[in-house]
Amino acid sequence: MAHLSTSEIDDIAAATVDFRLPTLVDNVYVGTPLIKALDVKHRITAQGGTRISQPILYGRAPGGSYRGMSPMDVARRKTKTRFELDWKQYYGSVTIDGLTALSASGPDAIFELVDTEMQQAEMTIIESMGTDTFLDGTSNFGWALDGLDEAVNTTGSYGGINRVTDVEGPALLGNRDATGGDLTLPAMQSSWGAATHGGRHPDIIVTDQKLYDRIWAHVHPSQRLPIGPLAESLSDKGPMGQAGFDSIRFNTAVVMVDEKCPAGTLWMLNTDYISLVAHVARANMEVQGPVTSLNQDGTVRKLLWMGNLVVSSPRMQAVMTNLTEP
Repeated sequence: MAHLSTSEIDDIAAATVDFRLPTLVDNVYVGTPLIKALDVKHRITAQGGTRISQPILYGRAPGGSYRGMSPMDVARRKTKTRFELDWKQYYGSVTIDGLTALSASGPDAIFELVDTEMQQAEMTIIESMGTDTFLDGTSNFGWALDGLDEAVNTTGSYGGINRVTDVEGPALLGNRDATGGDLTLPAMQSSWGAATHGGRHPDIIVTDQKLYDRIWAHVHPSQRLPIGPLAESLSDKGPMGQAGFDSIRFNTAVVMVDEKCPAGTLWMLNTDYISLVAHVARANMEVQGPVTSLNQDGTVRKLLWMGNLVVSSPRMQAVMTNLTEP
């Protein structure tokens, strides 16, 4: 039986990586309902820059009622600024040792070997990004996504702006209800109201399975089918429905389960003001390699993503914590 040469193995491995890459990218963006919802609405890519810059309004320009020739305030006032977030990077590796590669009996075996490694790399990236989406950005030396727990807060800093001491700080205040206890519809309505401004309100509610079941029981007597743009994507033919996400409705928001959502926590999010920004060169994963180890018999390919989660208006978001699990 003829054995494959090293160059033939590399060619098959490269073709397998290219074949599997689109599926991997799609699955990463389905990692959490929130990330998928953002991807459905608009995938944002950036060309570069040392940091991700987000403009915000924090004050009002002069103006109001007047009569006749009454004087007007025409002084120029600073009403807008920018906050900045660092780029965050994620990777998965596809490693093939020489013994395993050369022991493979043909192209199909090499394909299966690389495909298995790609699945493992995919799961690593999905697990890492999905978990970090809900956290405060401090994990792994602060290299993780600046997650929701950091963005939707009433203390600390976000994007270099201190919510308490900086004049722009109030513009970055989120809505947090740490009362906890049993989850009730009136309590949910209170958080909903806090995150509603004019006709702008949360369009997706994310929680864990037990709290989702509690909400389901509360709204069971009433109509609980989602409506609106996200609802269309949740239909059998829509991208979120095809991804396997089920939902119910609270007011006009889609309520969904996310297994990465911390227990006892419920997020009310307006996705018009949340973006998953990815660097254009790595939005669909950049593949580097193969690199041959200097002191080991094996090759490594790296799958790389770079970007961050950006919440441009924390006041449009709300979170309930310390809720009792049924």
